[in-house]
Amino acid sequence: MSETERKGSLERQNQIIEAALDIIDKEGIHSLTLKSIGSAIGISDAALLRHFRSKEEIVEATAQRVFFECVVPEETTRSDDVGTILSQLIRNQFEKFDSFPQSTAVLFQEDIFREYPEIRAWFIERRNDRKERISGLIRKRTDLGQIDRSVDPDVFATIFMGAMRMEVMEWRDSGYSWSLRSRADPLLEQLLGILR
Repeated sequence: MSETERKGSLERQNQIIEAALDIIDKEGIHSLTLKSIGSAIGISDAALLRHFRSKEEIVEATAQRVFFECVVPEETTRSDDVGTILSQLIRNQFEKFDSFPQSTAVLFQEDIFREYPEIRAWFIERRNDRKERISGLIRKRTDLGQIDRSVDPDVFATIFMGAMRMEVMEWRDSGYSWSLRSRADPLLEQLLGILR
């Protein structure tokens, strides 16, 4: 395969993934078929199969893009201040979702997890990792005397992640009618109040 052909193939794969995300976002995972993807980008089912072996492979590629490109890592600042670290996490994640709202259709749709156990496993691993990192951050700051010992790190991590999820779900339900980033500061104020 020449460089030009390979570049064309990668561009087509990206088109396919974008179309799959759009369909999942607007119509749900049950509406995602080879026919619906092909129709969205103007190619046949057979042409799709030149780029991906199956619908399942398309869904996996779509989920990989979301999980590994759209989820912000916790270590985005060198600050030692817990408020700064958590603020930057929420702000950065909400900005990422604002710029790519279709990603939330994969991250927050249980039907995908039921149909695709591998994607569910990625999600659970990522969720558990994030919860452990937030809990660890709170434990460390508690040990340093920055946070009252009455704050349970695991409970706080659950509240923190649950609040983010609820905000994103309400945003999705509104049809993305506001900037998710604009909701970060009021949410943060309440969450950080728990740590004071």
